[in-house]
Amino acid sequence: MKHIMIDLETLGVGHNVPIFEIGLTVFDLPANGLPPLQLEMTSKQIDVDIMDVMWRTGFCPQPDTLSWWRQQSYDPSKTPLVDRVSLSDALSETVRVFEEFKPEFVWANSPSFDLVILSQHSHAVGMSTPWSYNQELDWRTLKWLARQHGFVLPDGGPNHKAVDNSDRQTEILKEMLRHVRTL
Repeated sequence: MKHIMIDLETLGVGHNVPIFEIGLTVFDLPANGLPPLQLEMTSKQIDVDIMDVMWRTGFCPQPDTLSWWRQQSYDPSKTPLVDRVSLSDALSETVRVFEEFKPEFVWANSPSFDLVILSQHSHAVGMSTPWSYNQELDWRTLKWLARQHGFVLPDGGPNHKAVDNSDRQTEILKEMLRHVRTL
């Protein structure tokens, strides 16, 4: 059964903030929920032209978030402009990934952030999201439940590159499911 983990990098908090990266990680989980020892993943990083996002959506960066980004080790401004795509192209590529893999479930940390923001951007350019509300699953809730049952998160936090975060969340998801399943 196909699943997809989505992670966004944004220039603000809330729902009407500009995105500049979309990370997508497609993976399989058997119907019994127990992940295989080796989890096959297909990952995609989509770098979005922030100026196009602001122009098409009207969403503006938040000063506090810009200050926060300046303090991070990962510097998204180093991505060459030539590698960035328009918001419409980024969303079309996201839809293409959904059409290719046809995931049954969509994970995010949390859906009320990543998926709502991605939906806002889609609606701003007249597109629909390629998933339904009943496909959304919350990685943060599973993380909380696993911790309640003794799961210890691996060392190392996110580096704030969208695809690295979606990959890491997928790997940790596999371990959390294995841990909870053994209880």
